Amino acid sequence: MNYGYGSGDVPPNKLGITDPEVMRAAQQVTTDFRTGELREGLKVIRGNFDADHFRKIHEYSMQDVYGWAGQTRQDLKENTGQDISRNRQSVATSEPLAFEEAGKVNSRLNTISADLQKENGLKGLDQNEFVKRFANYYDQYYQVAPFRAGNDAVLNIVAEQIGKQAGYEVQLENAPGVKVAAEKTLAKDSTKNDRSELEQALSAVTRPAPGPEAELARRSSLRENELPMTREKHETVHTRELNQAGAFLQDTLSGRVGGKDTFDLLKQTQQEFSRGQINEQNLQVARHIGDSLKGQGVDPYIQRFEKATSELAELKGYYVERPNQERGAALPDRTSSRNEQER
Repeated sequence: MNYGYGSGDVPPNKLGITDPEVMRAAQQVTTDFRTGELREGLKVIRGNFDADHFRKIHEYSMQDVYGWAGQTRQDLKENTGQDISRNRQSVATSEPLAFEEAGKVNSRLNTISADLQKENGLKGLDQNEFVKRFANYYDQYYQVAPFRAGNDAVLNIVAEQIGKQAGYEVQLENAPGVKVAAEKTLAKDSTKNDRSELEQALSAVTRPAPGPEAELARRSSLRENELPMTREKHETVHTRELNQAGAFLQDTLSGRVGGKDTFDLLKQTQQEFSRGQINEQNLQVARHIGDSLKGQGVDPYIQRFEKATSELAELKGYYVERPNQERGAALPDRTSSRNEQER
């Protein structure tokens, strides 16, 4: 199930709207007042920018349009059995975008929040340093897309509050360039940590906030060192890379005659790797998929897919043959182990 407003689906709403374009406009109109209260400080929702904080902001902002406001995609999956995917095409690049799986949304928000708190909420940074670290967290939160609808409005409020606590004004209302840059960043090879376009877009809407409290928040004595790459972060980066490269390859295969079998194998293998279900069988399938698609105009995405599967497998203790090593070509029978559950 996909509520990305690109598939024709519209989430259940209090207004009885079924047209995606009408729904998008109605959501903006009905939530502008609520988000305005949050921006002006007339309504204060405190928190640490974790799953619970996101829920509260969404519930308040979207209360007039959605009866399920305040429930993440993971909450809905656990409470109703709806496994809601946010995958859709990028409005900036037209490439498919792979967002976090519904079942991992809450834990990812909590992990990002914990990392942000360890960096003292980005306090004590000059503007250039703040924008660089801020882009890192904006990118991560954007990729999670915790709700079936209303993600942009909630993330804008969250991002502005992070900036305010760190001594900066971040003006994300009517800033479409940030969304475009975020989608371009999401479509890139995440292992290269190239957020330059997003940093540039955020820099354009960020300035030091006035007043002594803001000045105090920017003092370098409050700065915390950047966190090293942990095993968990390493796994998160390569899972995201696997899903993004896989989404592009699936999109390519779906339009090709005779590509359904490879499409099905790719989708199943990607799901298993994302869930940490890695074994010799699906490693061999992943290698076969890469070999079968080479020379068909998608080699950069094949390389990203292969690198991500190799990194994730090695984290699980498997030895992985690199692309320049000799490979066996036989494809194992996957019939008995195929998991038909959709993402």
